[in-house]
Amino acid sequence: MKFVEGPKTIRIKRNSGTVILLAGVQGSGKSFFAQNHFDKNCIIDNDKIFIQTFKSSGFSNVFSDEDFDEIYPRTQLTVSSMLEGYRKIRPYTVMDSIGYKFNQWAKLIDDLREDYSNIIILILQPSIQVVKKQFEERGKNKNLIPGLFSPDLGHIFFSWHILEKAIRDKTAGKDADITYIIRNPKKVNIVIE
Repeated sequence: MKFVEGPKTIRIKRNSGTVILLAGVQGSGKSFFAQNHFDKNCIIDNDKIFIQTFKSSGFSNVFSDEDFDEIYPRTQLTVSSMLEGYRKIRPYTVMDSIGYKFNQWAKLIDDLREDYSNIIILILQPSIQVVKKQFEERGKNKNLIPGLFSPDLGHIFFSWHILEKAIRDKTAGKDADITYIIRNPKKVNIVIE
């Protein structure tokens, strides 16, 4: 495992065996980063799939652990199927958001090892002030499902600090081939070769 803090340029080989996993707290800029740096046909948007699954499920409370515990496995089945399909027809695959719970990363990476030979994690971890600003902007959007895309600020701060500790002790992304820590997404260039 290789750990790179603050890269200016990230070079990724165009290879169907490559999967790029985006990680970070809500408001860190994962989706924006994905849309601006990768071919849109290569991106699997975990959040969109979760929302579609939630809306079609008949469940009504995204805050409920019971509802979440029903929807999450369904979402992962859809994502797994898409990952298998993308590997066969795409030059690389990007998974926008690798999970809603930090402890699920290791299992996901372990599962991906069966099909992907190159697992790259991009952890977007801007300052807490940047995340707070994003959170406040999201709060103005009345079309979002509360709790999924705009949890309470305390939850975001808590998650940010947990991720920061995992970055410091290098447990975040420890099972990936390479993990990049991106503090300022605007200053990173992605080159697909």
